[in-house]
This record gives sequence, C-alpha cells and structure tokens, in this order.
Amino acid sequence: APKIHAKAILCMDWSFDNSQLITTGEDGAICIWETSTRTCIRSIALREGPIHCCRFHPLNPNLAIVGMSTGCLEVFKTAVQNSLKEGPR
Repeated sequence: APKIHAKAILCMDWSFDNSQLITTGEDGAICIWETSTRTCIRSIALREGPIHCCRFHPLNPNLAIVGMSTGCLEVFKTAVQNSLKEGPR
C-alpha cells in the first residue's frame, strides 16, 4: 500500500462490512482506505496535532469519529465530501 501518513499511524478501524479502513496519525491526517484496492480514497489534513483515535460509526458506515490531541471529538463523513464539523477551528 502507498505511504500516505508522514508520521506514525496512531489508530485504525475497519468498517462494519470490511470495505474501508480508517487510519489516523501523528501528522494530523485522516485517511479512508478502500480495502479491495488498497487505495486511499479520502485524505484530510487537520494540522491540529496528532489524532489519537478513530472509529467508524457502528450503524452508519458513512460516518467516523476521531479523537483530537486538543481533547475534542469530531465527526467526519467518510465519503468524498466536507466534514460535518461546525463552528470555528
């Protein structure tokens, strides 16, 4: 698989149907992988520091939640669209 993260991967999670994998890392990046092709289909660079944890929503595979180094949790769409985050960064 190609290298997407510039630093260490800190967390990963499989989607319920195993079609996608989410990875987060020290570089502040989130990557959604299509497992059948081993391709990163969405990459989000947050630049807010390391992202320590990630998890697909158990009932909605189009959503994932990540834990930021700032102590905040954020919800993102896993499809190629903008995040659901509201308000200032």
